[in-house]
Amino acid sequence: MCSVETVVIKVGTSSLLNDDDQISLGSFARIVEVVIELKKLGKRVVLVTSGAVGIGRTKLGMTERPSTRAAKQAVAAMGQTSLMRIYEDLFKILDQHVAQVLVTRTDLMRKHQFEAVQKLFEEVFALDMIPIVNENDTLALQEHNFGDNDTLSALVANLVLANWLVLATDVDCLYSADPRSNPDAYPIHLVENMKTLRVNTSGGSSQWGTGGMATKIAAANLATAAGIRTLLLNSQRMLDIPQIISGELQQVGTQFQEVQNPVRTRKRWISFLQPMGKVFVDPGAAVALKMKKSLLPAGVKSIEGSFERMWAVEIEDTAGKHIGLGLPNYSSVELKMIAGLTTAQILEIPAFNPSDSGACIERVNILLHQAQPTEPSSPMKRPTSPV
Repeated sequence: MCSVETVVIKVGTSSLLNDDDQISLGSFARIVEVVIELKKLGKRVVLVTSGAVGIGRTKLGMTERPSTRAAKQAVAAMGQTSLMRIYEDLFKILDQHVAQVLVTRTDLMRKHQFEAVQKLFEEVFALDMIPIVNENDTLALQEHNFGDNDTLSALVANLVLANWLVLATDVDCLYSADPRSNPDAYPIHLVENMKTLRVNTSGGSSQWGTGGMATKIAAANLATAAGIRTLLLNSQRMLDIPQIISGELQQVGTQFQEVQNPVRTRKRWISFLQPMGKVFVDPGAAVALKMKKSLLPAGVKSIEGSFERMWAVEIEDTAGKHIGLGLPNYSSVELKMIAGLTTAQILEIPAFNPSDSGACIERVNILLHQAQPTEPSSPMKRPTSPV
């Protein structure tokens, strides 16, 4: 990856439709304008966009969100073509080529797949195109989908080693609670430490989108842990992004400060993977793992779920306490065969080929859970006057 500053902008469905749930060309125009402006300033820009289902539903005259997966996939297939046509037409006016990138979690579950997508983005940038990313709703299975594009945008930001992740939404900033229902809610413009953030996010998502404030905070948590500064911003103020990034404009939206010592690239990738199962370990193994040791078969008590080799799994102790995420050297079927066994016992199993290291999960493939504070606290004091 090059040293050019990279900005990932995520736009939700609610930011692309007007109050009548019709396509808002003005909103699309603002997005295109700010992307071009950032590019003129020497930034690399990735646009992560929702809207395939929402626009498809609008085109088809549907009054409710599709209730079944098959219906959603069909509506998304129709809406995605319209979505890209709008972007392409607007960018074409400004002589800018775009590239559609549709992904699912399955595309990024293995390291070589992750690296292949990284190379794809590099080639898109090299060809001076703007990548426009969306989840491939027409192909994603329920168990392998992102669920919302907030999570997808954080993963893409990590994948392209972004400096900034911008989450454009329909609210001005993060509040201590939903201001629509709580008159005591106050704005939070800077979150310095995600671990101490305590807010009420029960407001839910929009009618046509799948995300909400909770998913945006989760995305900010993923991004900041990877060293990516995150901005939550009202989509009506998209044109302010260059001035906010440069520091010229303050107190607009909410900024989530990135950690100063982010996890290494490989561990960072592991943190974005969706666990496909669980591995429960005995107390001795739990202690060893916390001392950054590998997990041996003898320390495994039981397995839950179905997974292949090198698919992410949660590691928990027998009490169900989360220890971390790991990439096992064995499938769930193989792990069940050797759980609790010593190396000598494993070698006696006919036609079974143990891993070269003898470990179920090697320490380089384990991301330990960072303990969260137990006492509620706030990232900043309540302002004494409205901001």
